[in-house]
Amino acid sequence: HFDNWINLHLRAVLTNDAVGGIVASGDKTSFAIIDLEHYNPALPGSPASRQYAGGLIQGLSVGWSDIYGAGLQDQWIDVTDVPGGRYWLEAIVDPANSILESNETNNAARILITYVAPGGPPQPPVNDPFTNALVLVGPTAGDTGRNNLSTHEPGEPLHRAGNTSTRSVWWQWTAPSNTTAAISTDGSSFDTVLAVYTGGSVNALTLIAADDDSGTDNDSLVTFAAMSNTTYRIAVDGYGGAIGDIQLNLKPAFNDAFANAVVLTGIVGQTSGSTRGATRQSGEPNHAAVGSAGSIWYSWTAPTNGPFTFDTGGSSFDTVLGIYTGAAVNALTAIASDHDSGGNLAARVSFNAVAGTLYRLAVAGPPGATGVVKLAWSGPLPPVITSQPGSTNAPAGGVVTFRVTATGSPALAYQWRHQGTNLSDSDYVLGANTAVLRLGKIQFADAGLFTVVITNAHGSVTSAPGNLIVLDNPRAVFIDPVCGPSGAFVRVPVRLQSLGNENAVGFSLLFDPAVLSRPRVTNLPAGATLALDTNQLASGALGVSLTLPALTTFASGDAALGAFIFDTAPSTGTVHSFAGFGNAPWPRLVTGTNGEALAALFAAGTVKLEPFRMAGQTRSNGVYRFTFAAGAGNTFIVEASEDLLAWTPVLTNVGGANPWPFSETNAQPYRFYRVRLVP
Repeated sequence: HFDNWINLHLRAVLTNDAVGGIVASGDKTSFAIIDLEHYNPALPGSPASRQYAGGLIQGLSVGWSDIYGAGLQDQWIDVTDVPGGRYWLEAIVDPANSILESNETNNAARILITYVAPGGPPQPPVNDPFTNALVLVGPTAGDTGRNNLSTHEPGEPLHRAGNTSTRSVWWQWTAPSNTTAAISTDGSSFDTVLAVYTGGSVNALTLIAADDDSGTDNDSLVTFAAMSNTTYRIAVDGYGGAIGDIQLNLKPAFNDAFANAVVLTGIVGQTSGSTRGATRQSGEPNHAAVGSAGSIWYSWTAPTNGPFTFDTGGSSFDTVLGIYTGAAVNALTAIASDHDSGGNLAARVSFNAVAGTLYRLAVAGPPGATGVVKLAWSGPLPPVITSQPGSTNAPAGGVVTFRVTATGSPALAYQWRHQGTNLSDSDYVLGANTAVLRLGKIQFADAGLFTVVITNAHGSVTSAPGNLIVLDNPRAVFIDPVCGPSGAFVRVPVRLQSLGNENAVGFSLLFDPAVLSRPRVTNLPAGATLALDTNQLASGALGVSLTLPALTTFASGDAALGAFIFDTAPSTGTVHSFAGFGNAPWPRLVTGTNGEALAALFAAGTVKLEPFRMAGQTRSNGVYRFTFAAGAGNTFIVEASEDLLAWTPVLTNVGGANPWPFSETNAQPYRFYRVRLVP
């Protein structure tokens, strides 16, 4: 595992959406870094096939990527005790800067979110801030909302002269063409104020139109010349602090006439509108046998054969829906109609559409029922995966679960595959034909890529692969991070996390020869035979073989394999280097008493070198005191001399503090001091 892969934070939102302090945190530990997807084969040096599939040696090849599915463990922030509200959600990749990158400044990203705590207090409307404006689409549209608990932002203008209300909410609309736009709050439950602006921020807006009571019954109405592709910002407030339910109508009854029907497209979609001000045309039929004062019209050409459903769920009033074919409002053929089958006074119709046929749709209400229309439709959809199976790892003998979620017209059929071969249920496989695959008592042969093919009558889709890494025994040869002085030498201990059955260890110790040189070994295990291959020292590789007597093994647990002492190059500043493992001139290998190869992980370590410095002063009592940086964990000797020829040890210790302080016990008339590091 790789700690500090990603850190996740919720941060407070300050004035003007500035980023505040951390409210809650989580983190992500890597599972295995592998070649999962060949995303750019054209990059120089990109191998045609995966080089890293997980297990003991991990890596990422040029042109390959590793994708962590959203369902993989430990990718969340616990918000159990976090109150609802607006927060910055922040993700920081490689927060400790452990990975060398060409650009270390682009590792953080954040977005604004609104968190609604379960059972928490009521929250402001989602479109309370200007930046969260809800989007209206099309030449005609409508929406509902409220301004309870909404606020007034710093720099936000008053939306009508003389009105000091601070309860605004926001929408935005981009004009699809040059047109005369009409926007009203007709049907709202309180005295509204309405304003339309252009501009990109709440404190830099240009007023286009504003109104208080030009509509009916204290409702607001603005009319203005809209320019094609211009985005307009729409604010609805309450006069004198009034609050309540909002009905926003964009160009109400624009598609009142059959000839002005709004064109709909696609197998699935949604739109909105308003029947405010709509009328009934001569010869227009009663939709669903219900008389109405007025209707609005849509047209839709079926893109394919199959069952389609249209409904008015979410509309603000009791709706009626009719589906027809025909070229004139007084010469229509009824296909389907409904009044209240959708629940909550919504209409819902289903019928078998014929590809290429033009259908006419009318939305109305019983006499006196008008308002905002929400119209949605869906047809025969092929499967679409909304949550991919994630990659994971588990020890041999463990249990692993892969999950997938998908949408599409029923019924969906599932077929899981391992390395391209279909799976079937058995004693150790459960759910091969469901959305959840469970593998029991996994073995090394189960490692690899798992995909699922999802099918219905309208198509099929294959998931992204989820990679399973089957972990072996936790045996490891490793180097902990070490620190030492530059211009002297450093001790690099190599250790074995043993299972108690290892007799010999071999590897090539890799290092930077420009920083570390002249390696030698000390502190070998008792009875061990050491062999070294020094032929590649100039390129930074030392072959090492360490063998215990026959039938002898390392003790189970943490065992020392020896300390490698390197001379260190002088430097004026801190130097970060490494000590790792390779396969040349000698391969990485751990063997048992009978010579069998044992699985093991080889993990490199960092080497930090700091300049060796001494600084001293004579104190008021005549005692000389100095400090020096020896590097934590290093053994040193402080020596004194009166002639620079004969040196007497005055202190031997292991560096714990850094820098290390030294003081004479008594005042000395004349003395030289030096510090020597020893193996």
